[in-house]
Amino acid sequence: MTMKVVPVWLLLFLSIMQCKRAADAETKKSGNAEEFAVLCSLIKLTEAPQPAAAEPPEIAQVVKELTAINFTIIEEAARQVVEANKHKSWAEIKSQHTGATAYYGDNWEEWTRVAKLNPDDAEAKILARWRKHKNNSATRHRLAALLEEARALQTSATSHKAGLKADGLESDLNKALYGDGGKAAELKATGGTRKAACGTGSTGGPTKGTMAGTSLYFDLLCLCAGEGTDTNAGQACCETCNSAGNSNAWTVTDDGKRRAEAIAQQCPPYLTPDQLTAEALTTRMANFFKKANQHKGNTQAEKFVLGYMSGNGADGCTGKASGANEGPCVMYDEDMILKGGHSLKWYTHLKAAVAKAQTRKQASRALEAIAIKLKAVNTTAHQLLYASPESAEKQQAVEKDAGVTQGSRSEEDCNKAKDDKVECDKLEKQGCVFNKDGKAGEKCTLSENAKKQQKKLQTKAQKGKMEKLTALVTRIRQLVKKRTRPAKPPFVAGEKVKKVKQIKIKKSAEMVVF
Repeated sequence: MTMKVVPVWLLLFLSIMQCKRAADAETKKSGNAEEFAVLCSLIKLTEAPQPAAAEPPEIAQVVKELTAINFTIIEEAARQVVEANKHKSWAEIKSQHTGATAYYGDNWEEWTRVAKLNPDDAEAKILARWRKHKNNSATRHRLAALLEEARALQTSATSHKAGLKADGLESDLNKALYGDGGKAAELKATGGTRKAACGTGSTGGPTKGTMAGTSLYFDLLCLCAGEGTDTNAGQACCETCNSAGNSNAWTVTDDGKRRAEAIAQQCPPYLTPDQLTAEALTTRMANFFKKANQHKGNTQAEKFVLGYMSGNGADGCTGKASGANEGPCVMYDEDMILKGGHSLKWYTHLKAAVAKAQTRKQASRALEAIAIKLKAVNTTAHQLLYASPESAEKQQAVEKDAGVTQGSRSEEDCNKAKDDKVECDKLEKQGCVFNKDGKAGEKCTLSENAKKQQKKLQTKAQKGKMEKLTALVTRIRQLVKKRTRPAKPPFVAGEKVKKVKQIKIKKSAEMVVF
């Protein structure tokens, strides 16, 4: 019996080929792992937590509270008007208040609400504590000024409210994922093959895929969707990417929305950022451009390909991971990859969403800053509640000495009469004069004499503050000096006995002298 001898070189060749086939199988299963991670990072960007778009409650609450307090200590004439008409709307009585009392309209809703409060109501009881200042013009004017400051802050908040809503942000994110039709539209090509939709190799053009760059989910399908003749196609992206939802062949003309969502479920959760920011988008797009700006195939002939290609890649993005010259991939063009990605539709939608998120963040910060200022105004106002009547009387006496009468401390008090000379003349005792050449809407203005008196009072008040500050600084220095005096020298054994002996000797000497 003759045995055939197998050459050693043949055994070696067969062994190498077996190892190569095993290696190729593993390569194909993970061939798109990095590209899958890149697309996942952009998909997960759309899942970033969106903060609640809520305006700080203080913006409305502080103005409401200060308006109620101001009404509680308002002049009796104004109170009587409100009490007599508290069940009427401003529209019903507006015609009766066209002059100096026209400003009632700015407060009418809140004033009448407070006027109708039951005396036993908790809010009514709190407001009643302010009545001790009813005849205190200084406190009344101070509270009025604080209310105006609060209203100005509230007005400044208006421009930020629209940005806080971030209208259209969710729509932009959905369009980035699903395409221009959003989540409600079908995710499919209108015709053709997977190769045409995802990218044609050099044997067919080459041309970018007709659906490439239209949505993140369609690009994901090109990269990871199942293929009828290749059961490992999905595993080119991840080990579990060919599980339920993607275990059969994808037909590009059928709605692939559920398939894309199933594949996206395999994206690592850690890719979801804490918030949607321009920095996060920029970083992730840089990784995308780096991976998409690749020449694929063993001759490097296929350009701008995201994904795996076997052989020379000339047959394009068919989805077959084990094909001869093809693969599961998506092919873009030069404009998409080398010119900033402006023709990538999903990138355009992501940028729009990020811009809205940034605007909302800025608006939220601005509103929080306004709320903090309003809290400070409210705190200042409530400190006035605890001012004693005696201190209020002293303040009024200072004003009297300075020649400042009620209503003359504010240019705004005069401006309330606007260009009505008759109404302005009624405010003459309060330091207001009518200037026919004045600015429209402000012809009733504070007289020069009243302005000087006002400045004098402010200077005096400032001087008083400086004196108090100087006294405080002096007191602090005294305390610091007292605490930093040199300590007494430490006790040394024997010193006390020595000093006692010296005293006795001194006294003995004195006795001798006398």
